[in-house]
Amino acid sequence: MKQTIKTEIQSKGQSAAIRCPNCAAELSLADVARESSTADAEQLDTFLLQKALSQEPNFVWCAHGCGIGQLVDDLSCNTFMTCQSCGRRTCNHHRTIWHDELSCAEHDRNLQSKQEWQPSFKLDNCTLRSSSRGILYRKSASMQDTINACVLWGTTVRGWPFNDRWIAVGEFFLPTHLRNVRVIQPLVETYQVDNSVLRSSSSGVIYRSSPELGAIRAGSPVARFGSFVEGRILSKKWLKAEGGYLPLRIRGAPILELQAGL
Repeated sequence: MKQTIKTEIQSKGQSAAIRCPNCAAELSLADVARESSTADAEQLDTFLLQKALSQEPNFVWCAHGCGIGQLVDDLSCNTFMTCQSCGRRTCNHHRTIWHDELSCAEHDRNLQSKQEWQPSFKLDNCTLRSSSRGILYRKSASMQDTINACVLWGTTVRGWPFNDRWIAVGEFFLPTHLRNVRVIQPLVETYQVDNSVLRSSSSGVIYRSSPELGAIRAGSPVARFGSFVEGRILSKKWLKAEGGYLPLRIRGAPILELQAGL
């Protein structure tokens, strides 16, 4: 019973009632404290408080995924909040990580241009075997910050890895793992190794043995400029291909270009 309740709290958070595994009755905080632990009851109480606060239109979750939010006075463009927990900034208007040195209008234009080059990810329910229809979008990288919009299992979406547990899809977020099971998989796509911005005098980019610029071994293969490679996006900085790892940028210059339709 104790482990079942703990798992229910961790997997559902504030999104659903916690029910008894034997009779399916909804459990109160006192029930959870008695049948599981005081710590589990306190965690559930925190989730319920966050759920109540998140109904407030001026409540903004920290976009850095620390699980803390706060009420703000101003949701207009070009305003931000500083998280009381992690000390980092969140844009009040977009409810995303604060776009340093960019106005909200400039951020919107950048976001629009990025839509042209985004890797693909597929929602995969083969291992989890969830009975749900899919995964709810989040307004921030927080499991509790759900919106009433669901991406169905089997759907392909385009976005960017936010960290090893989240992808950013437009201005919203999707968790890559549920109950410690990976449910969003990066797809293999074709990229051209591009030297138009970097303008390197070398013949190409050396594959790395791990996602680190210094991970070069003697005899490592080279992805030649102008050639095409297939691989999966590993992070905002790295592609995992058959020959090894390739950086998406070198000295700030993009060196891989997604080939649409290939």
